[in-house]
Amino acid sequence: MKAQYRFLYIITSMVVYVLIGLIEFFCLNDLLDIISTRYFFHVLMALGCLFIINPLLSYAIVDKLPIKPNLKLKGGIKEDLKTVKE
Repeated sequence: MKAQYRFLYIITSMVVYVLIGLIEFFCLNDLLDIISTRYFFHVLMALGCLFIINPLLSYAIVDKLPIKPNLKLKGGIKEDLKTVKE
């Protein structure tokens, strides 16, 4: 992967992760107040979202964006490996 595609992927991943975090910050607190108003419960849910849910969501969203380079393989990988061995 070219350096340009790597840089674009990293920046896009960070932007998506921060946007998910901002949405969570403004909306999750009010939704959790319906279940419980305890501080410990809010901290546990925020940490769970920060370390488990947000990375999975950001990976799924970034994976659907069209920022991947086009592959240059015309046939299958086996055909390309045959030309390397010869």
